[in-house]
Amino acid sequence: MDFKRENKEIDEKIRVQSTQQQLNIKEIRDGIIITKDHRFIRILEIKPSQFLLKSVERQNAIARSFYGLLRVLPKNTQFTSVILPSNLKEHIDILDKDIARETNRKCLRLDNEFKEKLIEKGNSSLSRRYFLSYEYESQENSFKGHDFDSVYSYMKNIESAIRNALEYCGNSIIVKEPSDKRLKGSSFYEEAEILYSLLNRKKARTVGFDSHFMDIYLKYKGAMPDSDFVIPPCEYLAPETISFSNSHFVVIDDTYYSYLFIPSNGYPSVTVPGWLNLFINSYDGVDTSVYLSRQEASIKRKIAKNIVYSRSNANDISDTSESFDASMKSLDGATYLRNGMNAGQDFYYVSTLITVSGSSPEEVNAKISALKTMVKQYDITLKELAFEGELAFKSYLPLCHLEEPLYKKMKRNVLSEGAMSFYPFICNETNDTNGIYFGDDMTSGALAIIDNFNPSVYPNANIFLCGKSGAGKTFALSLMALRMRTKHIPVVILAPEKQHEFLRLCDAVGGQYIQIGPGSSYRLNIMEIKVPDEDTSLLNPEVQNSSWLEAKISSLSTFFRLLVKDISIEEISFLENAILKAYLRKGITEDNESVFDERDITHRTLKEMPVISDVRDELMKDSRCSRLALAISRLCVGPGSCFNGLSNINMDNEFIVIGLETLESDLLPLGIYMAMEYVWQKAKENRLTKKALIIDEWWKLAGNPVAAEYSYKMAKLVRAYSMSLILATQQISDINASGKDSIGKAIIGNCSIKILMSMENNDIKAVDEILDLNNSQIDIISNLKRGEALFTAGSDDLYIRFAASELERKLITTDREENSKMLMEEKERRKREIRDLSSVLESVE
Repeated sequence: MDFKRENKEIDEKIRVQSTQQQLNIKEIRDGIIITKDHRFIRILEIKPSQFLLKSVERQNAIARSFYGLLRVLPKNTQFTSVILPSNLKEHIDILDKDIARETNRKCLRLDNEFKEKLIEKGNSSLSRRYFLSYEYESQENSFKGHDFDSVYSYMKNIESAIRNALEYCGNSIIVKEPSDKRLKGSSFYEEAEILYSLLNRKKARTVGFDSHFMDIYLKYKGAMPDSDFVIPPCEYLAPETISFSNSHFVVIDDTYYSYLFIPSNGYPSVTVPGWLNLFINSYDGVDTSVYLSRQEASIKRKIAKNIVYSRSNANDISDTSESFDASMKSLDGATYLRNGMNAGQDFYYVSTLITVSGSSPEEVNAKISALKTMVKQYDITLKELAFEGELAFKSYLPLCHLEEPLYKKMKRNVLSEGAMSFYPFICNETNDTNGIYFGDDMTSGALAIIDNFNPSVYPNANIFLCGKSGAGKTFALSLMALRMRTKHIPVVILAPEKQHEFLRLCDAVGGQYIQIGPGSSYRLNIMEIKVPDEDTSLLNPEVQNSSWLEAKISSLSTFFRLLVKDISIEEISFLENAILKAYLRKGITEDNESVFDERDITHRTLKEMPVISDVRDELMKDSRCSRLALAISRLCVGPGSCFNGLSNINMDNEFIVIGLETLESDLLPLGIYMAMEYVWQKAKENRLTKKALIIDEWWKLAGNPVAAEYSYKMAKLVRAYSMSLILATQQISDINASGKDSIGKAIIGNCSIKILMSMENNDIKAVDEILDLNNSQIDIISNLKRGEALFTAGSDDLYIRFAASELERKLITTDREENSKMLMEEKERRKREIRDLSSVLESVE
C-alpha cells in the first residue's frame, strides 16, 4: 500500500513514501510489540474515572495512588489520550435489530426519529480513549541478551502490578474482544486495533479493525492460495497514504496533522492533579502524549555538581546583577531536586506532545489558535514543531519513544510529586453498546448511553431518581420508559399522581392504560397466583418445590396490614386462616399442582382464583373477626370496590401505565402495593426476560413502614429476575425523616444508579445523609437546571442533560407553554382538515 497520487503533474519534490516503512514495528507477538530497533512495548487501554467531578480530597488521593503506579512502571512510559468523534456503529446496529422486531406502527415512527436523532448526536459528540505504554527495561534491551519468554514474563508481571495500582486510582484495564469469531484468541488483536485506530483515523470511523484485517487477509490468501503466509503487522496497520512534504502538516489519508509541544519553561509554575484536562477535554482531533523517563540514581551526582557550580558562580557575581539571580534560581532548583530525592522521590524527565488533526489546514490552524488562546490564561506556552513532522509522527505513536531532537527541546525535570500531577485518565464517559441513550454528558461532550442491566458493571439494574417539582423528573422517567420500550423491555409505570402526564406517551406507543380507582372497570386481583415458567423453575428449583400458596398468603397478609394498621397478632392468625379457607373453597391447596384445572391437564389451565370478598365472607363467619371483616368490607363495596374482582386486563403489553390518582389517600398505599405485587408476580413468571417497573412519587409508599419493608425486599430480589426497579420521588426529606438507618436509606442503597436532579436545600441535606455526598457533588446539584442531573454509580459520576427527539419531546413534555403551543397547533390542524374537507365536498357538488 504505497503512497500514490492520482495527479500525474504533481511537484517532483513531494516524496512518495512507503507507509509500512514509516512504522517502527517489526512484529506483534503475544500482546507485545517488537520494534525494528529491538525494543519491546506493551500497550494497555485504560478505563478512566470522572476525576473532575470528585472532591478535592478524593482527587488528591487518586494522585497519590498514581504516584504509587509510577513506582511500579518501568523506566520509559508513555500516556496517550485521544479525542475522537463518537462511534455509535455497534449501538446503531443493535437499534436497527430492535426496530426490525417492531410491529407497532406508532412505535416505528418514534423509533426511526429517535435513530435519526442519535445519529445526528453521534456526529457532533466526542469520545475519548486512553492508553498506557511501557517498555521492557533491561541493561541490554534486545533479543541478544534475553529470550522472548523472559521478556513476556517480565511484561505480564508489570501488567499485573499496573492492574493492582490502577484499582486504587479508580481505573481499570480495558480488554477488547474481536467481534469477528475468526479473530478470537489472536495474540495481536488489542495492540493492532489500537494502532490501526490511531493510524487510520478517518477510515476507522466506518471500517472496524476486524473488517479491515479480514480484507487484508483475504487479499493475501487470494494471491497465495496454495501456500502458508505471514502478514507483516505493518501491512494491516499502515494507512493508505502519508506525506511529510509540508513543513507544517503531516497528511495521512486526507487528514492533516500538526504537532505542538510544551517547552521546558512553558509549564505553569504550579501544576495540580487534573491540569491536563485543558487538552484532554478540548476539541475533536486533539491528542495528548506524555512521556516519562525515570532517571538512574547517578543523576544525583550531576545535581550535586550543579549545586557546587551554582554556589561558586553566585559568589563570584555581584548580587545586583541578572546573572546572580539566574545562578541563585539554578541553585534553588537543584537544591529542591536533591532534597526531594533524598526524601525518596524519583527524578523524571517529562515531555508533552500535542497532536492536532483535522480535515483541512484551516480546521487544524483554527484548533491550534483556540488551544493557544485557551492555555495562555493558565500560564502555559505551546510551540509548534515546524519542519519536524516526520519526527513528531514517529514519536506520537504509543511506542515509548521520543525522537532525540524532540526529546532535547521538550524534556522538563520533575520529581515524583510533580509527575503525579500528570495523571491523565480524568474524563470518563459511558457508552454501553447495548444500553439506552439518556442524554448528553455535560463534562466531556460525549453521549451517556447506559446499560443498567449489565451485571459486570452494576450490581443490580435498579435506579433511584430524586428531584424537586419542576426539575424534569417526569420527563426523565418518560424518556427511560420510552427507550426501554424501543429495546422491547416491557415497562410498567405506577403513577400515584399526575397520571395524565404519561397518557399521551402511552397512547403514542400503543400501550395499555389501566385506571385503578372509584368507578373504574379495570381489576387487578391481588389474590391471583402467578405460575413461573419452566425456565424459571429449572433455574430455581426452590420455586417449584416451595408452596406457591404459602408465599401468596404471606404477601396478602402484608397487603391487609396496610389497611388495618393496628392489627394484632391474633387477628393476623385469623386473617391468614380466612385467606387459606378462601383458596381451599376454590380447590387450591399447598400442593402447587392444585392451582391447575384437573379438567384441562394438557394446557394446564389455572383454576378460578378467590377474590377479596371471599376472604371477607370467611371472616364474617367468626364473631372474633368482625372488626377485620368490617375493615376489609371497605375493599368490596363503594369507592374501594376497585380492589375486588377477578383480573380483567392484559398485562402482556410492553408498555403499561397504571393510574392510581383517584384513589383516596388512605387507600393509595394499598393501590401501589397491589400493583407492585401484581407486576412482581408477573415478573417472576419469566426470570430471563428483562423488564422494568417505574414508581413515580415513591415517597407515598416509602413513608409506610409495611410498604417500605416490601419495597426493600423487592429491591433486593428483582436482580435475580432480570428486573429493574426505578423509584422516583421529590420528598426525600420525608423518606429519611426516621433517621440514617431508615428503610428508605436501605432501599436507595440497593439502587446501583442514583439520578439526582435539582432539589431544595433540605432535600439536598437528606440525600447527603443517605449517600454521603462530597462538596463537588453538592455544588453540582445546587446549580442544576431543569432537565439536568448528576448520575452516581459507585465511584463514578456523570453530569448529564436529558435529551429527546422532537417527537419524543412533544409526547412527554409537561411544560405549560409547550403544551399550550401544541394545543394551538392541533386546533389549527383540525381547522385546516375541516376546510379541506369542505372544499372537496363543494367541488363534488
